[in-house]
Parts: sequence; C-alpha cells; structure tokens
Amino acid sequence: MTNITISDECFSPDKYLYFNYSGPDPWAVVNHINDTARDFFHLGASDWCFERLNWDISGDPIDFWALFSARVEVSGHTKIMIYIRVQGKTSKTTNKGNFTMRLHALVNSEFEGYRVVLKPLWYIYSYLFFNNVRRSYLRRCQTLVMAFRDEIKRYYNMNVYERSEKEGAYG
Repeated sequence: MTNITISDECFSPDKYLYFNYSGPDPWAVVNHINDTARDFFHLGASDWCFERLNWDISGDPIDFWALFSARVEVSGHTKIMIYIRVQGKTSKTTNKGNFTMRLHALVNSEFEGYRVVLKPLWYIYSYLFFNNVRRSYLRRCQTLVMAFRDEIKRYYNMNVYERSEKEGAYG
C-alpha cells in the first residue's frame, strides 16, 4: 500500500497568524476559547483538545500559556488542523495584563492505495479535479480561522475589519 499525504499551510507564505491584546482580564481568553470553540467549529468531543496549560503564580504578574487544537473534517480524505496558542500575563492586584494569540492552520489530505493503480489515477484526479478542490479547502480554512480570530476580538471589544468574499481572508 502507498500513501499520498498533502499538507498545506493555510496562511502561506506566513506560517502563523498573530494578534495581541492588552487590557483587563486577559486570562478570560483561555476560558472563552475553551467554552466557545467546539460550537464555533462544530466539533465533536474527540475533535477538540485542550492540550496544555502552564500557569506560574509565583510572582506578579502571573504568567500563563495554553495550547488548543481542533480537527475539522472537510471530506473523507481531508482535515483542517487548527492550533491555537495563547501566552500572556495578568496582574494579581489589578487583573490587567496582556496576551498574544497565535493561530496556525493546516489542510491535510491523505490518500492510500496500491502504487501501480494509485499513482496514474492520482495524476489524472489531481489534474482534473483536486487542485481546484484544494484551493477551495484553503480558502475555507482561511475564512474559518479568521472568523474565529474575529470572534475573540469581538469578545474583547476590539476593532474587527469586515471582509467581503472578494477580498478573501486577508482583506
């Protein structure tokens, strides 16, 4: 059996999408992401993971670091993997601080079969059909991640730039 694996960065040539926040209650972003992401991405319990939480309360300000991952099924062979990392500080006395959110998204497609059959069929399938579908998966990935970023910005009453379909994900 032969496997063909195609992995595309959603925000190529940039690997990550960042945004910063400074103000009251920066720790709430971790709870907000964990509470809303499953509904936002329409995920089951096994597709959402609160992977890691580091918390240092030994000093002032308190440092925190959290990592989340989501697996969004697009088709039988393609999944969008979204990784969300939040790193920040919050003051013990004033509850003010900052955080940086880093979003990383990949579109992973996997196909398997016998090499003699798979390779020629893959070339035909890719040429006629899959390249257009792959571009639509990348647009969907960009739109989904940007919409989630905008949801977090709205939660903190930050300015959100409204994009049209014509402008794409970066508008």
